[in-house]
Amino acid sequence: MANKEYSSRLNEFWHSLAATFSVVPVLMVIGFSVTYFIGTFRPDYIRKYNKAVEPWLNGGREAFDNNNFTIVDSSGVEIFKKIDKVSGTYYPMRDSCHKPGDPKEGCKETGLLYYDEDFIWMKQKNHYILRDTDGSVILDNTVDGTLNYTRSAEKLGCVKHPEYCEERCDEMGGYWDVTARLCTIEVYADNICYRVVKKDGHWVLDKDNEQKLPQNKAFSMYPSDGLGCDYGNNWNSIHYGKKPISDVRVQIRSSLDSYLMASAYTRSCSNDNTLDKGCFGLTHFEEKHWCIIWIYISCGLIGVEILLYLFYVLIGKLKYRAAVKASEAKTADPLLNASV
Repeated sequence: MANKEYSSRLNEFWHSLAATFSVVPVLMVIGFSVTYFIGTFRPDYIRKYNKAVEPWLNGGREAFDNNNFTIVDSSGVEIFKKIDKVSGTYYPMRDSCHKPGDPKEGCKETGLLYYDEDFIWMKQKNHYILRDTDGSVILDNTVDGTLNYTRSAEKLGCVKHPEYCEERCDEMGGYWDVTARLCTIEVYADNICYRVVKKDGHWVLDKDNEQKLPQNKAFSMYPSDGLGCDYGNNWNSIHYGKKPISDVRVQIRSSLDSYLMASAYTRSCSNDNTLDKGCFGLTHFEEKHWCIIWIYISCGLIGVEILLYLFYVLIGKLKYRAAVKASEAKTADPLLNASV
């Protein structure tokens, strides 16, 4: 009797365990199916870009034409040159927008228009003034020619292996302070760009971010003034590089410029390329194909569980039939049924 009770409890335990594990693949299918559809994908970025460039296409470019911006620095006064010839392909987004799943209308290609000039850049202090066509001051600025910022061991990813900190700091062009455990990096201005917006008849800096350009929260090298043209450095007006240069180019762009919208929704890819680089990113399937793989694996596990369950049921029925036959044989045997 005790053996039967123990056997019954053991069977119940294994049944419960099997039932618990059988739910796991089902939950996996549900989880990976939901994950496959969650997130912002390539078609979403394309639609956002197309909507964002409408003001530029509907009069924004024309309103920014025929301006005579000037820059005043230590060498004198220079008039900005108008740049309106597109170079490369698929300007400004640098993406053909014809991948599977892309919106049928594709991406809106736009005309190019901005103002450009260069001036002598000193390693120490640099003072320059930007003026509107009517002579009103857009910006009066004094700035260092270089920028120093630091990276901790945590940011360098070498907390657990401090022997690698100096090497990683060197790779970034910095100096590793063993005592302070900080990497100090010096970078140099290599180009400048300002967004402007027209208010009360004058072009002024776009301090209010009127087009609500998204912030690049992943950028933390240095603080941003939010007046620039590149999502990559979180819209800082001065872009820094590793090599010092003596002539720095300055651009003035309208806050409606499609170049800015492309930078925002390609996450700066369009700023760094002149050809088709698929800057809006991978297709939905390319980005989440691993979910499909895991869904197939989960379905395979469910199939295996079903086969095992059917096998278990079949074995149970065979055992039951064998037990019935054995019982019938015992009942029919006259020697076993003979009374003493």
